[in-house]
Amino acid sequence: MPINIGDHRWLAQDDLSDGVIQNIAAQLANNPVAGSAASASRTRTVAASAAINNVETLLLATPLTLPRTDFGQTIPGTIQVGTLVRWTIQGTTTDTVANTSTFGIRMGILGTVSDAAVATFVTPVSGSTGTAVPFTATITLTVQTLTATGTGTGQLVINSATAGIIGAPISFNVGSAAAITALPTTTATFIDLTLVSAATTTTTTIQSVQCEIFP
Repeated sequence: MPINIGDHRWLAQDDLSDGVIQNIAAQLANNPVAGSAASASRTRTVAASAAINNVETLLLATPLTLPRTDFGQTIPGTIQVGTLVRWTIQGTTTDTVANTSTFGIRMGILGTVSDAAVATFVTPVSGSTGTAVPFTATITLTVQTLTATGTGTGQLVINSATAGIIGAPISFNVGSAAAITALPTTTATFIDLTLVSAATTTTTTIQSVQCEIFP
C-alpha cells in the first residue's frame, strides 16, 4: 500500500511538529483572549444610561485584540486595513434650548473617556421644546491604514422625531470625519463611543448601543 507522508505513518521522513504547530496556531486564532472581540466582533449594552448633558460620558467600550505571532504563525488582530466598525444607537432627548451634541470615538488601553480621541461627530442643533423625543443614530468608521497613528474615515447618520436631538424629523447625514489620522490601530485594546452635549439644556438618555466590527 502506498505511504502518504502527510498521514504521519512514515515517521522517518515526517516532521510531526508542522501539523501540531499549525493546529495550535489555528486554535489560538479561533479562541482569542477572554474578553476580546476578535472573533465575536460584537458588543452591546441595553441598560439605559443616566441623563447625559455637558459631561462626556462613555456609552460603550469594545475590547480589541492586537495582532501577534504564535509559533511562527501571524495571527491578525481585530482591526485590519478595510475593517468597518459600526455603532447603532437608540435613545431619547429632552431639550429647552437648541444645542449640538457630539458623539466621540476614542481608542486606547483604558476603555474610558481617558483614551485618546480619534474622531468626533457633531450633530445639527437640537430642538428647543422636545421631551423624551426618540432617535436612532448610526456611526461607521472605516480603517484605511494600520500604524500607531493610523488613518480612517467615518460618518454619522441620525434620525429623530421633531424637536429631538436634531431639530427636524429627517435622516440627516452630518458628513464624513475625513482625514482621521490618529487611530492607534496597532496599540489600542479598546475602541470607545462617547456622548456629550454643548449645554445642560439638552439632556439625552441612551437606551441601547451595539458595536459591530467587520474585519
